[in-house]
Amino acid sequence: MISAEGGSPRRLTDGNANNVVPTWSRDGQWIYYGSKSGEADWQIWKKPVNGGKAIQVTRNGGFEGVESLDGKFILYSKKFRSNEVWMAPVLGGEESLFLRTSNFATGLSPRQGCTSLPGRMENTASNLSTLRSGR
Repeated sequence: MISAEGGSPRRLTDGNANNVVPTWSRDGQWIYYGSKSGEADWQIWKKPVNGGKAIQVTRNGGFEGVESLDGKFILYSKKFRSNEVWMAPVLGGEESLFLRTSNFATGLSPRQGCTSLPGRMENTASNLSTLRSGR
């Protein structure tokens, strides 16, 4: 990571895990990322931008994640090109299905779900066009 003003880059993560798809929290204080170490499943982690210990956000799988508009939830896929978007509270708690589509070929991205607040939509593929248009 490197400051927008310039300077020397610094590594955000440590260890030998495969860390992918970083995204910023709404308040700019955290970076979310997917991480996989060895044979373990992918999980979403968050780490303070200014340093500190990484915190595991998901327990049942997580590859790509993005915060909801209100900053209370993380919307995420459990794997690359998933047909489901899941959600979990950023402070920890129950993970639940947010959206599923039967069109596996195109896949869904959690970024499509971040335009709507959790709990405001049914978990059906018919809502996908609403998510994409941001209405």
